[in-house]
Amino acid sequence: MRFAFYALTDFQLFNILKFVMADCEHSREAGDLYLGDNLKEVARKKEALLALNLFSHVYIVHTLAYPSNKYIRKLTTSVRSMNRGLLGKLIDEECAAEIFGRQYDVAVVACAALQFQVFWNYFRPKEIFLIEDGTGSYSGDINQATISRMRLMLSRLMGYSPRFTKMYVNSASFCRSTMQLEICEIPQPEPDSFESAALTVFQNNQFHETYRPRDVIYLEQPVDAAETELIQRQRATLALLSEIYGDRLIVRRHPGMKNEKKGDYRYDTDYDMWELVAAKQISRENILIGEYSTAQITPKLLFGKEPYVVFLYRLFKPEATSKLNQTYQDFCALYSDPRRISAPSTLEELQRCLREIP
Repeated sequence: MRFAFYALTDFQLFNILKFVMADCEHSREAGDLYLGDNLKEVARKKEALLALNLFSHVYIVHTLAYPSNKYIRKLTTSVRSMNRGLLGKLIDEECAAEIFGRQYDVAVVACAALQFQVFWNYFRPKEIFLIEDGTGSYSGDINQATISRMRLMLSRLMGYSPRFTKMYVNSASFCRSTMQLEICEIPQPEPDSFESAALTVFQNNQFHETYRPRDVIYLEQPVDAAETELIQRQRATLALLSEIYGDRLIVRRHPGMKNEKKGDYRYDTDYDMWELVAAKQISRENILIGEYSTAQITPKLLFGKEPYVVFLYRLFKPEATSKLNQTYQDFCALYSDPRRISAPSTLEELQRCLREIP
């Protein structure tokens, strides 16, 4: 089988690298890799990936720009979803000529977002595998969350109905996806070889000793400026954490956030890839605190580590509680000691939970 892999985030690329280095589905040296030009240091990453001899070719694809007006954006999205040749215009002219008419048996993408739809519309593979894109892959239907019925209908009108057959995740036992496809687990490649390759691709062989064994790590999430009540809750939570832990507290921003500091706290300014941080620095004694993020479940799902985890979704977004409660319980079931995980509803409960951690 010939594979076409497409990554728009480092986490997607991390999982693709893991997939291929484990020779999952006999994919090693059996496919091409496409990288979104939004990836940091994408040109360097391309050369590093080529040097690993895992892919036949590596191409860089320009990511789509979207109009600010929501009505024009919807119209533009519909038009793009019907443009079969659009991908060829998003790649340099020489590469576009090279891939013209190329056929793949399988496309491997994270979800049904427009950029991925443009990809599969162009190549029209026989089947599509999804690869984990974080917490969204573990519950509900990630495709329904990322593609409208209109776009799907327009794709079919163009003579191609994508056939999603498998989804590969890092923990199949934790996955509660409602998608009608086969849930598979990404195999583990040889650990030393994979870590060496990941350090080369993502860190240019540079890694910082940012986190200490007993650090309390607050994983900051983006928030709209209009959500003033949520912002106040976040500030009150950070103040409480600082009061309890002092210099043990370190704040790590979400990759999509701006770099401004929101107080006199210790911030992670090294920005090493979190998956490598989880592999090399996170220990059983660390405490991971955040609303509900992929970063909090990564140490367990990828590396079998069991740090303390405190989810704040009940405190920050009570309206999401019923939706996330089952996922929370499923995650607790993965731990050898579920008492190491908590989800307080108030600051008082949070303080009590933290006091109970040695």
